[in-house]
Amino acid sequence: MQRVQNIEDKGFMRPEEIAKELVTGYQRREKRSKEKSEEVFVSSRVFFDRLMEDWVKEKRGAEMQDDRTLPSAHKVAGFMDCNDLTDEWWRSFLTNPFDTSPLYAPAQPGFTSPFLFKRHASNNNVAKVYMIGLSGFKSPDVRRIVVTERAPILIPVYNVSAAAEEHLWDPNRQAISVERSDISRTLTEIVVDDLCGIYHMVAKFDKKPIKGCTVLRNVSYQVLNIPRDNVRGVPLERLSIKQSMNVCHGGFYILLNPDSQAMNRGEHLLYFKALSVNYEVEAKVHIGILAA
Repeated sequence: MQRVQNIEDKGFMRPEEIAKELVTGYQRREKRSKEKSEEVFVSSRVFFDRLMEDWVKEKRGAEMQDDRTLPSAHKVAGFMDCNDLTDEWWRSFLTNPFDTSPLYAPAQPGFTSPFLFKRHASNNNVAKVYMIGLSGFKSPDVRRIVVTERAPILIPVYNVSAAAEEHLWDPNRQAISVERSDISRTLTEIVVDDLCGIYHMVAKFDKKPIKGCTVLRNVSYQVLNIPRDNVRGVPLERLSIKQSMNVCHGGFYILLNPDSQAMNRGEHLLYFKALSVNYEVEAKVHIGILAA
């Protein structure tokens, strides 16, 4: 299977590469729609172009006026960017049963104690980021979170993963069904096809529109210690060595900047809604900032 990526070879696409990949994915859906128009939905080109402009295009110069979110290239504590953080988000999601997941498990109905991720660097720097997950198919999922440390907050607006053990398994061979060199390419296409199924997405922070960053991992990485009762429902016999899954993922995230004036002490509301052909998520996240 694919090796684990190191910090110098992380296996993520740059914004311009993501844009190209999503355009190709959109064109694939258009082609399939023309061939089987009754089966394949394609969002409007106006919506797709706006999504690319607002969420995928790398902002430069005067475009970088909104300091409520951190850009994808920003390195928390000097060594972890948005790509690294989404890897850890998916690692936490996949290695914990849903009912005990630190991303989801509420302390009481409607209340979420956000998962404070910590990673120590060799120079004793510590990257700290709050992470939460939201449940789909609720109108809306209402959560209140309280943060007590000055750290960014990572929130997925719409994200998706694909693993070889989920999508490329051949039950007759009891093995992965594609060549090793084709695994990442095939998984990436699955993720991109899902993202290109989005037809509505909006996000607001304290009633003002907010945009985030787009992530696309195009080289699979290994997630170890997948539990028997994993959230994906993948049978134990399909898992690779050390109960692992080999995963690509992508999505649209908001990484709230703790140093922004908009994130001062007090109460804040993040609202977002994302609709696709196969998934729907709508959330109201009430954020209480207690940090000094």
